[in-house]
Amino acid sequence: FRDRAFDKQQSYLNVPPSDLNYADWMQAAQDHRGGPMGNMVSSGYLASQVSKFGYKDSDEVGNLVSALIDDYTFSEDITAAYAMGTWDIGNVRIIGGARLERTRFEAVGNDVTTDGDTIVFAPNKAGKTYSNLLPGLHLRWNATDNFVLRASVNKTISRPGFADVAPHISVDESGPEVAIGNPNLNPYNSTNFDLSLERYLGETGILSAGLFAKNIADYIYTYSVTLPDDDATWPGYDYSQARNGKKATVRGAEFNWQQNFGGLILGAGATILDTSFNPGIEDRSGDDFQMPRTSKHIYTGTIGYETGGLSTRLAVVNRSEYLEEIGGSKAEDVWVAANTQLDFSLKYQFTPRIQAYFNASNLLDAPLELYMGSRRYTQQYELYGRSYMVGVKVNL
Repeated sequence: FRDRAFDKQQSYLNVPPSDLNYADWMQAAQDHRGGPMGNMVSSGYLASQVSKFGYKDSDEVGNLVSALIDDYTFSEDITAAYAMGTWDIGNVRIIGGARLERTRFEAVGNDVTTDGDTIVFAPNKAGKTYSNLLPGLHLRWNATDNFVLRASVNKTISRPGFADVAPHISVDESGPEVAIGNPNLNPYNSTNFDLSLERYLGETGILSAGLFAKNIADYIYTYSVTLPDDDATWPGYDYSQARNGKKATVRGAEFNWQQNFGGLILGAGATILDTSFNPGIEDRSGDDFQMPRTSKHIYTGTIGYETGGLSTRLAVVNRSEYLEEIGGSKAEDVWVAANTQLDFSLKYQFTPRIQAYFNASNLLDAPLELYMGSRRYTQQYELYGRSYMVGVKVNL
């Protein structure tokens, strides 16, 4: 049982032009590894001028409308029942069963109209009740003491997020951008096939390989497009909305190896994906899409050492670019650039109850970069720096 209420409290304020002295507001340009950023606004001076900020009369209605149309309440209840059975036949274990889930959601937003001076708003209600039968069959065969074969076929669902399905409109005038909720979203459901083989390397290692396939209906993606200047409702805005696509398929393979050599721990892994997706956009029926938010490859590596109470790990993850949002054309598709992240952790167990730890994240200071259509057209570039954490855990 989940409930959520969203109440936007955001206003656009102004400073009278007579109070603006740009020389006071500016501070020297800051160094940045990507290139010169130009002069920056002084946050200290900005804070000292807060008392001069206020509404222009023409902004008060717009601020209130923007807040009301983004407000919503959401309630989702999920009830379930299942039956399963387990059968052992020699070295083979079979687990079969089914789960029945019933989902009910209700959401209330605001329909807002205004003639410039008067605001009228009324509740905009949406809701849906649906049931899903989710069968599954799983098999494990202990071929020898060191070889295990696993296979499964099952069906799963994934429900849309609160903000995606609630009847609300989120507006950012600085973009300008608008995101529209979609109460008609269906959860996407997937039929999954998995096959894997595991080889145990003594008592301290494992080598595994697997093949998998997924057939997905109603996959949820984000549609994003810049509306024309003559649009009747949101002229010139960057418009986005979560939508259901028609069909998505995933075919892939994964590999994993990890072993302990007398305290020295080494590991490596890889996941390779081949995906396709039909978003059902009429204007782009001839385009090929990979499934949003899925990289074609992910590679991992680990090196560590353990002795006594000491445990350390240095881990690296490399993933290829992936599609984030689908636009009105290939030039408007938004991609997340390839990324490599390196992390380090160290733990020391002083006693059974006391442990000290040190974690370092993003040691390569890898950026989050989004681009539109081509890597030449950067849309978003964020740097978070390296993060360090040190502490002590005590089990009472």
